[in-house]
Amino acid sequence: LATREPRRRKSKDKTKTKTPVHKPHEPEKYSGKPDVHVFHKYMREVQDYILDYKLPQKKQVRTASYYLTGKAYEYYTTQVSENPSDWILRDFFSGLFNHCFPVNFRLEQRNKLEEAKQGNLTVHEFVHHLKTLFMMVGLISNEEKVLRLWKGLNTYIQTKLWDFNYSPTGSSWDEVVAAAVRYEIAAKQISQ
Repeated sequence: LATREPRRRKSKDKTKTKTPVHKPHEPEKYSGKPDVHVFHKYMREVQDYILDYKLPQKKQVRTASYYLTGKAYEYYTTQVSENPSDWILRDFFSGLFNHCFPVNFRLEQRNKLEEAKQGNLTVHEFVHHLKTLFMMVGLISNEEKVLRLWKGLNTYIQTKLWDFNYSPTGSSWDEVVAAAVRYEIAAKQISQ
């Protein structure tokens, strides 16, 4: 008879450490307040939460509803609650936005965007202002963004941009912003 060799115990490798598992951050509740920053924060947090939990599409909108109150939850109960698994998140957010914000909100923001001027703002402050308006207006092409930036910059910056072969139709957003910041800094240095 063959004898069995005794089983060796596996030694535990003490060098391995367990990766800590963090519970995804729960989104803040959204009440339906017509504030773009609050709405955008809610959307981003819900998307991150759903992504972190790897929720299937049919559970995503129902999960998003757990973080609604007030007017926003009213939208869910009247428009979505009968069949939340049939909804996709993008359509839910779009409907929620349309329910909570005034009908002419995007049009008003588009008008503000068309009239936006740098004025006394720094280039960075103006860029931030434009990005906020872009977010509120919705889909805008990259070309239109560059054109809005260009037209809103102070005249002396526009002149310098032209002098150095930048153009509102041939230069990228990043190129125009970087050059505008340089010209602004140079103008401040000269005036001191």
